[in-house]
This record gives sequence, structure tokens and C-alpha cells, in this order.
Amino acid sequence: MSAKIRLAEQKDFEDVLQIGRSVYDEVEEDPAFGDHIFLTMPNRQEMKKWFEKLREDMKSGDAVYAVAEIDGKVVGHCFVRRSLPVSEFAHVGTFSILVHKDHRSAGIGRQMAKFTIAKCKQKFRLLQLFVFGSNVRAKRLYRSLGFKDAGTIPKFYKRGKKYIDRDIMYMEL
Repeated sequence: MSAKIRLAEQKDFEDVLQIGRSVYDEVEEDPAFGDHIFLTMPNRQEMKKWFEKLREDMKSGDAVYAVAEIDGKVVGHCFVRRSLPVSEFAHVGTFSILVHKDHRSAGIGRQMAKFTIAKCKQKFRLLQLFVFGSNVRAKRLYRSLGFKDAGTIPKFYKRGKKYIDRDIMYMEL
């Protein structure tokens, strides 16, 4: 099934909220699943503040934020945010992507990533991303899009009693 990929709009908040919250359930099921934005599940106000800030960053040119929509419902989102807007790192954007688990392995992540990366070419010179060392599927996608391995920080994450490596990848635009 093909998704419509477009820039995020205000009307997307409710769907983005649901997708964001679903990650916490997935982490409970599989602690090695991946990273999330907040340490604990955010309340509605915290998530709204995050969403609004990202949309403000889009308007100022410090972010690109895309969503994947199927039948009028957002099923994934992908964003790149300028790492440090007022610094020697202003040319670097940090890449993040999430597709709802019911829509994975259908090419939606690839579609969103390509769309987002294309939009980034006029805003950034370098993209970076962080991924769990154990997330082989995600790393395969990122490499196929042109990201390269930069290195690994061992035992960066701690979930329960288990430590998980953080891999760093980058792409020159």
C-alpha cells in the first residue's frame, strides 16, 4: 500500500500523538526496540509543546518534518532538526523516523526518508542519526539510503539491567 508523503501540518497532531505514545508499549515488549523522544511517556501537553516547537523550527528553516498518510490517517513521521542552530554545527541536521508498527515493512519508511532527505538538501550539508546497535533492520534501511557508519558508543543506553550500544550514522548532502 502506498502512502501519501507530505510536510506535517497542524491537523496531524492527534495521529502523531498516538504514534509517539505507541512506541512506549513497543519498548515494554522489546527493550531493544529503539529510542524515543521522552524518557517516560509524555502527557498531551508535553507532546503538543514538542510538536509545536518542531513546526516552528520548520517555519524558521531549522527543520524538515514529513508525515506518511494512508486513508486520511498519519501512520508515520520523519523529521530532521538542526542540531545546534547558532553554532559551528548549524549545517548538521539530526534525522529521526518512526512508522507505526501496523505499517512497517511496506516501504513507507523508505518513502518518507527519501522525501525528507530531498527537502533537506537546501537546508543542511550533513545529516546524522543515532540507532540502537541491535536494530539491524533500521541500519540496513539507512545504509541503502546512503547513510554511512561513523562509529559505535558501547553501552550507551540502559534498559532495565541491559546495556545497548548506540550506532552513529551520517550522510553528506
